[in-house]
Amino acid sequence: MDKKRTPWTWIPTLYFAQGLPYVAVMTISVIMYKRLGMSNTDIALYTGWLGLPWVIKPFWSPFVDIIKTKRWWTVAMQWLVAIALAGIAFTIPTPFYVQFTFAIFMLMGFASATHDIAADGFYMRCASCPDQRCVRQGAVTLENYAARALGTRVVCLPNQVVAELTLLNQTPDPTLPDL
Repeated sequence: MDKKRTPWTWIPTLYFAQGLPYVAVMTISVIMYKRLGMSNTDIALYTGWLGLPWVIKPFWSPFVDIIKTKRWWTVAMQWLVAIALAGIAFTIPTPFYVQFTFAIFMLMGFASATHDIAADGFYMRCASCPDQRCVRQGAVTLENYAARALGTRVVCLPNQVVAELTLLNQTPDPTLPDL
């Protein structure tokens, strides 16, 4: 008997795995550098650059879509992040720990941003919304939360769930089915 697995069994863990490297790069790096005695100015300089992978990820996302599968990218980037975390642990005791750990955090950032691309693409491929509205509207992420909260936004979730967010004085979108 071949039971189809519901996306709700893997989507929460996928997005949890998507958030962990971001927290490691953007938050743990600051805490680590501060505890290792770096000045606030140096920490701001180094860690400010660590957000670059998420800013420029649209430039390499077409290649992630073309080369290999979304699942391959997701798993490969998770392994790369795990290896990078180990690399950080092994390079802290070296005399050039700032340069080494910064390079590894940057590598982890690019791996995490690539994981984001693949995970969102995999989610969109597996989502089952009427007329594939989710493809036109975009994924639900913290990055687009403000845009969703300020206006009408269709949110696509697996298993045919469609929700419309509206402000109190705003009329619903007439093209959407009644909820």
